[in-house]
Amino acid sequence: VPEGMANAGILHVRAAGDHYDLAIDPSAFFPGMDKSVRPTEVRPLVLRLSQGADGLWTLSGTGRPSVAADFSNPDGELGHLQVDSGVTADIVFDPSLGFPRSLSLILDKPRWKANVEKATFSFLTDQLSLQSDASNIRQGVADLDIGFSSKGMKAELGPRPVSLSLATFDANWKINSANIKGALKLADFVFQKQKQGFYTLTASEKEAFGKIFRAEIPLLQTLSQHYSVGGLHIANHGESSLAAIKLSIEAANDSDVTKISVAADKPQMPIQSLPYGADLLLPQQFNTDLTIEGFRWDEGAAYAFENAGDQSPEGDVRIRKALIPDDKVTFTFENGIARGPQYDVTFKGSLTGSGTPYNVRPAADLTITMRDLDKTANMLQANANLAPIFRQMSIWLLAAKGFGNEEADGVTRWDIRLSEGGGLTVNGRD
Repeated sequence: VPEGMANAGILHVRAAGDHYDLAIDPSAFFPGMDKSVRPTEVRPLVLRLSQGADGLWTLSGTGRPSVAADFSNPDGELGHLQVDSGVTADIVFDPSLGFPRSLSLILDKPRWKANVEKATFSFLTDQLSLQSDASNIRQGVADLDIGFSSKGMKAELGPRPVSLSLATFDANWKINSANIKGALKLADFVFQKQKQGFYTLTASEKEAFGKIFRAEIPLLQTLSQHYSVGGLHIANHGESSLAAIKLSIEAANDSDVTKISVAADKPQMPIQSLPYGADLLLPQQFNTDLTIEGFRWDEGAAYAFENAGDQSPEGDVRIRKALIPDDKVTFTFENGIARGPQYDVTFKGSLTGSGTPYNVRPAADLTITMRDLDKTANMLQANANLAPIFRQMSIWLLAAKGFGNEEADGVTRWDIRLSEGGGLTVNGRD
């Protein structure tokens, strides 16, 4: 366990016959517990800890840890906080790795409630689940497969009624060659600063963190992330919702290529929060596969931490150079779809630009199609009283139709080419 974590007062161990009792003190997760926060009840989580003949440690058990506390905010207002959750844990810990070989952690009906004067906040969910498996372990490095899921989440904020509910949320991270030892050094730095308030690090502390970060990169070889949300509803002077959204991100340390896929279904926004008529343009389906070439995320982050005190315009350029070493970024789109009741658009192609303004001329190679363009233009004209820009958009669409190629099934197609020399063609015409 990182020294900073052990010294933070989170963990307490005592012998219990043929095993140990490991108590996790939830109050230690709250900075300022000894000053502005005064606990009225603390119930730790106690798990059974035992070592097998193979040297691996097993940590398992169930409980319902909780914290109740009175506190005062910076304005001197008094409040009360209560956090509790059922917990079922089954963890196999590898001391040579400093990380679990396998982990199953289930939180049953976790809840978080707080109030300050008239303001209130509550969070509860039916279940949170975290699963993790480590494989191909060698010298502090391992391949990780981590999954997280949430069911029946609800959050409310008052006195102005704001609520959020989420039927399901699922996430998965697959990490090849994760530098566990290096990540633990960074975690150790965080926990040592936890009592002081990690989020107010000085510039010199950020630079110290950056030096550790630089020494330990690469923290991973490849990273594949997948997220899925179902049944999202937000109520705040109107209702926003999203039937489903899926997001995937793939990146590699030794490559400047990042791949992102997005698929959204039936987004809805409260009409009063949108410009007049904008609800007519919200897509009911949006998909795209995006490839970004030119970014080196690890180098950019390391340089930003190491030079946290440099706020000059020249420093900003140097950070951009570390993040985009070739000074050129290319975005490539595939399988692009935007569909609504009044339009049906597809897009694919690439856009290229500069990491530092004006050093690389922009270029584009795009193909855009639109089905039933006249239907969309007529809808815009018919609703021009809602938003004057609709009339202009209708005129632009009809003008664009003149440059397009008409294909089967009412589809209009535009092949757009912009060269770095500044030449622009649409369907081969200047």
